Amino acid sequence: VAKLGQRRFYRRAVVVCLIFFSVFLIVNDFQKFEYYVAKDGNIAKSIMQAISTTDDSIDDHQVQSIQEQRHQAENLTIEEQPVRIAYRAMAGIGHQLARMASVYALAKNYNIPNIHITINPMCGGTISTIYDHLFGPGPIIVNLDTKMTQLPRILPKLKMDLTNLTSVQRNANINNEVPNFKAHNPLAVAQYAEDIELYSYELYQQLMLLFQHKHKDRIQQMYERLNFHNQTVFALHVRGGNGEKRSFKVHHRGFQIDENRWIRNVIKLLCNYSRNHDHYFKKKPLMIFVGTDTGSIVTRLQNASKSMCEVPVVSIPQEYPDEGKGVSFQVFTGSKKDVSKNEKCLKSYEDMLLDMYFFTLSNTVIPGMYSSFTQTAPLFHILHKAKSSKMDEVDPDHHPHYFCDVGNAGDRMKCFNTLRSWALNRDEKFSYGNTTSPSQSPRLVEIQSSNINGADMGSHIKYVFKDTALKEIKQ
Repeated sequence: VAKLGQRRFYRRAVVVCLIFFSVFLIVNDFQKFEYYVAKDGNIAKSIMQAISTTDDSIDDHQVQSIQEQRHQAENLTIEEQPVRIAYRAMAGIGHQLARMASVYALAKNYNIPNIHITINPMCGGTISTIYDHLFGPGPIIVNLDTKMTQLPRILPKLKMDLTNLTSVQRNANINNEVPNFKAHNPLAVAQYAEDIELYSYELYQQLMLLFQHKHKDRIQQMYERLNFHNQTVFALHVRGGNGEKRSFKVHHRGFQIDENRWIRNVIKLLCNYSRNHDHYFKKKPLMIFVGTDTGSIVTRLQNASKSMCEVPVVSIPQEYPDEGKGVSFQVFTGSKKDVSKNEKCLKSYEDMLLDMYFFTLSNTVIPGMYSSFTQTAPLFHILHKAKSSKMDEVDPDHHPHYFCDVGNAGDRMKCFNTLRSWALNRDEKFSYGNTTSPSQSPRLVEIQSSNINGADMGSHIKYVFKDTALKEIKQ
């Protein structure tokens, strides 16, 4: 009897174990896609800890941890990560990063934990050469801890189908433009400003952290050389075109008046601003940091400043294309046969990102004219500082953070501290200079947002994921 009871106990124990195991398999089938996030949850924590700071100090060990996790992410099996986005970037660096933010938003919405970024082969290398040089090897990590509020309502509802994984495609391939996301729609940007600020800042800060980690020696050298920390830095971006043709000319971009006149006007504008608001610059004097596509612009700005108010005008030493011969990404393309050209090509991309990095460290960003370059990391870092900085309350002499568009003649600026007001080009924090002078034009909002004009773009997204494990929910 005792043996019979013991056998019954064992049989019941086995049945209970089988039930628990079956439940585990069912739950695991639904949650397998969350494996990567759960296993490596410290990725999101590392990134969020790093981006939560509003000063310039970054824990190098923190960024190293992110890099290690990026390396691990490249070796995940299809069971561990059934779907990943492979994004092919195109055109100039500002255009690339603006579209990359839309890819990041798409990945957040569908719980895809990383994005593999490539670009058309340049600099004599492969599709990965440029981004590996800028940020190190590995995908972009998507922070799935923070949730968007409105954008998911617009995108089609898709869920993971983990059956028959061996027969599905792993990569969802997106080239340049992201389905359901459109630029030049300020109303949509204003409507979804909260979400756009959330995911854009997450992406751009991760990129800036990775860039800093990869190029820390050069960054530190320039930071100390420019005495950046002891200045109130206004970052001025001058996208003159340097003889660029094609769409640049078609859309009437660049200087709208004589270049030298514009240069004198913008320096006079900033000189007068520093005099009329001198209490902001007593502890930390004003310094103008210039990013441009035309080398002679820096010298001409410096000469104008010396003749007016002697506000320091500085820039990163770098090689520019010859005067009137176009811009870096079109001129320094590299060659399969010439190593020196390849090095120059990679250096030009590094220089562009270095300018952008120092723009994000600045107090105020001033786009001299329309450019997607300033509408990426520079814009969202400044808005983040404007929202999170408490220095204005602690120290009334600390200059607030603004994003200021310069007018066509260079003699006025409109300054904003929210994405909504900037996108709509109204309710600015203040205007300064000749306020009767024409505002910046053309003024295109390069930031992308989900299409809200009634067009059914959902089918395009379904097409991107159609052969993967991400399937449409049947109503």
